[in-house]
Amino acid sequence: MDRKERIKYLQMMNRRRLLLREMQKHTNEIVLDDFLSLDKTKELQTEVYKIMDKLESTKNSVIRPLDTNYVDWYIDNIHSFSKYRDEKIVFFHEQAMDIGAVEINFNAVLNNINYIVSASEMAENGCRIFLVKKDLKFGLCIWKSEYDFQLYKWEEI
Repeated sequence: MDRKERIKYLQMMNRRRLLLREMQKHTNEIVLDDFLSLDKTKELQTEVYKIMDKLESTKNSVIRPLDTNYVDWYIDNIHSFSKYRDEKIVFFHEQAMDIGAVEINFNAVLNNINYIVSASEMAENGCRIFLVKKDLKFGLCIWKSEYDFQLYKWEEI
């Protein structure tokens, strides 16, 4: 690893530690090793997009106007996955594409859903909230477009 790559890697690790410290204020069930590699994060995101495209093409996504309270809507829908309470899921936080998404216990998500939403890209005028199982057996995603919100929800695709 040359000097530039090493510096970039150390900066990423520092950003992970800062986010980890913030997340640990809400749950102690997360450690530094729970971060996915950038390659795995990008690969998983690509697969999530494919699933979203499939759901949209088969009219299996739900559309709401932009004035919808997406936080309440997301919370209402996330509880339908409570049977996965003891499993790990992947959370695409606001910095996921720069430092890697993070695996977190789904129970911790359910107990801290308002924090999870606030740590998502959507909270900073981004366009998404993604929570998916690493093997993509289930997922819950909200995508914000120019005109509306779309909810993508699946199990066992």
